[in-house]
Amino acid sequence: MPGVPGSADSLPETPHELDETLDHSSDPAIGRGDVGRITHQATMRTGQLVTSQWICELFPGVYVKILDVDTDAKIGRQRALVKTQLSFIRGWISIRTSRSSYLVEACSEDECCLFDLPGSNQICGCELRSDPSGLAGVIRNLTSHIKRQPDFGTLTSADFIVSQRLQSLFRVASGGDNANLDAQRLRWSLWATLSPNRSSPEGLAILAVVMLQLRDAILEMDSLLMRLHEEFVCLEDTDAEALFNASGETHAAAMKAKQLSQRCRHVANTITLPSSAWFAHLPNPASIVVDLARGEEALLELHDEKAVLANQRRILIARVKAAVEARAATEAVSAASLLAEALRPDKRLDFPLVTEFCDRATSDKAELADVVDALTQVLKENQGLPLLPQRLKALTLTNELMYDDAARQAFARHPGFLSVLMSMGSTDSTDSTASVTSPIPPGVAFDLAAANAQLLTTEIARRVSTEAASLKAGCFAVAPAAQGSVAAPSWLVSVARTPGRQTGQTQHVLSWPHTCSALNALRASLQSGAASTQDITSVLDHIYRSLDEATGQVSQLRKSLDHTISADVGELIDNFLLSATRVNSRVLEWKCTAVNALDEAEASVANSSPSPLSNRGQRKHLAKLLDRAESAGESLNTCLTVLLARRPTDGELPWLMPDGPAPA
Repeated sequence: MPGVPGSADSLPETPHELDETLDHSSDPAIGRGDVGRITHQATMRTGQLVTSQWICELFPGVYVKILDVDTDAKIGRQRALVKTQLSFIRGWISIRTSRSSYLVEACSEDECCLFDLPGSNQICGCELRSDPSGLAGVIRNLTSHIKRQPDFGTLTSADFIVSQRLQSLFRVASGGDNANLDAQRLRWSLWATLSPNRSSPEGLAILAVVMLQLRDAILEMDSLLMRLHEEFVCLEDTDAEALFNASGETHAAAMKAKQLSQRCRHVANTITLPSSAWFAHLPNPASIVVDLARGEEALLELHDEKAVLANQRRILIARVKAAVEARAATEAVSAASLLAEALRPDKRLDFPLVTEFCDRATSDKAELADVVDALTQVLKENQGLPLLPQRLKALTLTNELMYDDAARQAFARHPGFLSVLMSMGSTDSTDSTASVTSPIPPGVAFDLAAANAQLLTTEIARRVSTEAASLKAGCFAVAPAAQGSVAAPSWLVSVARTPGRQTGQTQHVLSWPHTCSALNALRASLQSGAASTQDITSVLDHIYRSLDEATGQVSQLRKSLDHTISADVGELIDNFLLSATRVNSRVLEWKCTAVNALDEAEASVANSSPSPLSNRGQRKHLAKLLDRAESAGESLNTCLTVLLARRPTDGELPWLMPDGPAPA
């Protein structure tokens, strides 16, 4: 192996001598897969071009293996991708000049067998790997190896540095720079310790490969982070963030990836790259150690940050997929499709379906208009007793939409909706009278369904008429008598007043119209803002007592008629009772609030009764409660009437009598 660079035995003295040597070369041509020996100094670079990054200098005697060959047909020069006995040192060199003279000679078979050395993938005992963790381990091991060398301690000691400075100041004119020669010898010896062959050029080549791989790893990290930044920008979805309550999380991840990418480029620019000037001025081990330690720390930190962002990317992809699926499912299930599903004969109209239908219908104006048209058409086509179940479903859905202001206005603006309701009321009265006079009386289930349908029709007509009357120009006019135009079915009146059953009418049935009148008066007072605390307390007390009394009476009748009531009818009655109980509990809460407000007012100012409803929102909530209470009371009143009509004539219950037990 050659000695210190610049010695007489390292290179031919003149270019003419080099040309003569090449001309007399009798080396046969070598190709891909051959093992050769360097005969003249060759420069190894990262690419085929002469301007690519310098790696190291291969001096005569070094063994290389040809991996690929590239020939320039114009000038006859041939370059090859080679690797040395240390497999991680590889690059492009010139193996033939333009004058067809080879710089590499083929080796014998015995030398070829000895080319692959054991541990050729190791650097100072550590295996070289391309992944960031493996490369960081190599850099750490290489740094520790350099620091352990005695020459490194000498070069970095304070006494040696001071002596070098003094010798530079008082150099002898004929002796040259002795201080620089001493430092060069120590550095040459130190870099030789990196090579398994104790070769300084090979040690510098190992250092160059490590520095280049560190820079390539940082640049690859930069590419990955920029790709993550672009993916985060594409994954920014407000619907997904709102769905998972993570507003701004995707944007923050994109900005972090961009900042880390900029840091990667800064770190790559600060890494010391190998240079051919290293053989004229050997690199300082102290500065190389600092660069390696800084590069290792940055590589590990950036690798961890990239892993965190990659995991966050997977989470965001899953969130976006969930949001897309939820959006597709929501768009696929429109209010019109829910209505069609609810009206199927084999479909049961349960609470979740009604809630989802109302939410979908009221969330979009276009869907609400389609729903109003569809319900109007369904009610128009399904008149008469044979189609009562489907009509009852349509009326139930329409009644639930009455609690939304936009829905009420849409029904009020729809031409012909009220006329359909009025025609339904007259048809029900005719059909119901015919069914009562028929030899086979209707069953309990039919009685409840028909009564509930008529009750819902009356309630919907009343609320739509009120809404239509309050609309401004552009809304169609509705006569004030429209609310009362839908009368109670004649069959229900005849059944309730059948001889022998009139004594079974309870006080609730007779008193509920009075309570309902008071409720409507309170509702009107709330709309005008003139409701007093005494009025609110009194009406709420009447409502509470009426609903409580009706609930108890319906429960007693249900128990006494349990053997004659089917499971479906029993479940319907239980739903009525549960709804009335919930409404009554809210009525009691409002009543307590009103009483407390009245007590405080009487304690502070005599004869004053301010309303406890301090704002418009509270009045609106109380008005909605009154609507629900009226609906629950009407349902219980109808249910109680039908149950009384179906009670045996010879077994009157004493507690149902308005004046005590019936006479014997």
